[in-house]
Amino acid sequence: MATRRQAYTKAAELGCTITETGDSVSLDLPLGKVLAGSGLHYYDIRDIERWKMADVWDAIIEEMEMGIENCTTTGCDVCTE
Repeated sequence: MATRRQAYTKAAELGCTITETGDSVSLDLPLGKVLAGSGLHYYDIRDIERWKMADVWDAIIEEMEMGIENCTTTGCDVCTE
């Protein structure tokens, strides 16, 4: 089971940011980067009251463990904001 600290440590290593609100946890990647496994610029877990927090951190770490890479989408709306 992953911990909050492990998730934040991994995020810092990759230059990512984790944001916690009352009902969600979000992983935001640096501008111009995407998650290698999914191609997403960010990863959100909403309605976290339905989750065990260790499972939330596990899911976020799992996404980051696949690595990050440059966004190759021409004219990407996220990268050009």
